[in-house]
Amino acid sequence: MTIIKLSLFQGFFMVSTFHFYIVFNPLIKPVTDYPTQAHEFYHLLKDNMSHLWWGKIKMTTSLDPLNVGNFQEVLEQNKKSGAETILFISDFTHLWIAKVDDVATNTPARDETLAVYDNEEVEIWFKITDMDLLCSDVNATKTKIADLGIKNHFYPGTEVKSLTPTTGAVRFPLIVEDRSTEHYFSKNRVKKRLVLENPMVSKSMEGWENRERVTYTIPQKNFKKLPALIQKQVMWAEGVFIQDMNRTATSYLRILESILNMTLMHEIHARVTGYGDYIPLGEIYRLLNSTKYNGTNVDELLKNSVHAEFWEFCKNDLRNFLHMPINGKKVCFVNPGDLMKPEAALFIRNSMLGVGCKGIINEIIERYEEISKLTVEAEVEKAS
Repeated sequence: MTIIKLSLFQGFFMVSTFHFYIVFNPLIKPVTDYPTQAHEFYHLLKDNMSHLWWGKIKMTTSLDPLNVGNFQEVLEQNKKSGAETILFISDFTHLWIAKVDDVATNTPARDETLAVYDNEEVEIWFKITDMDLLCSDVNATKTKIADLGIKNHFYPGTEVKSLTPTTGAVRFPLIVEDRSTEHYFSKNRVKKRLVLENPMVSKSMEGWENRERVTYTIPQKNFKKLPALIQKQVMWAEGVFIQDMNRTATSYLRILESILNMTLMHEIHARVTGYGDYIPLGEIYRLLNSTKYNGTNVDELLKNSVHAEFWEFCKNDLRNFLHMPINGKKVCFVNPGDLMKPEAALFIRNSMLGVGCKGIINEIIERYEEISKLTVEAEVEKAS
């Protein structure tokens, strides 16, 4: 009797419709005429292609191999029950839905996928026959992602009940359940969704040609206000993201240290005689906690200045970021070391750059009244 119940129990789970969820970095891609590789994929598929293959590039920091058999099992079970299988594709701003027809590990023909996969080790491929853009802004995408649950028998013991843009300690791509139980493609069996015009796709394409790669998350008007050296540092951090997330996170902490020295510490040094050295992030963090610098009360020092609100942002929001709880545990980012956990590294990068949120770099640029002068001063210094 127990065996029968177990069989029924397992069968119950397999009757549930599972789908797939994958994330990608929109900044790591060859230069094209599209905002992201998902936009390029969509338009290529729309242009009379019967199918294309979407791949997952292998991360060198992965600790365990991907169980491709689980994905193949889900696909076959959905086919037997007459259900569609969806690949949810997100860069945390956009959320795409793609109809999956096959799952494989063999590399497809070059004209059946994108150039972004050239010379990359791809651990799983999804054969896509239809596709559409479901959400095109951060808030809508965040809400929809929360409907995707991973607390199922494919991830025994997981405490992650639903997804967020900063969910860590999970192995992408994921097998998920869509709690909204929406039938995205099967309800229109006559035409593909690709045939129908989607205004969100056109809207998300507007003005892309004039943007720089990294300004996908940092608006161009803000990015140009940063000194050229920091612009290059941001681009470098994104350039190593796929290979080494830890180096990316560490680089962003050094970028934060540099920006705070040019903004907050610049204002303090201008008012405290005899000081002006470059201050490490650890000392800045202690300053934010104590609100004192070499015996001087910074609250009093800046309370009547144009930077009073910027100081309030630093000592509250910024201090909290540097000691943020990740998965229920407090993590101090001031001196993370070489063994930073992947979830903490991803959180640092996303929070700094503005993936799924406004972003600390954006906040500092917009809150510090005179940051635009930094670029001018840097250019003058460079020319002299």
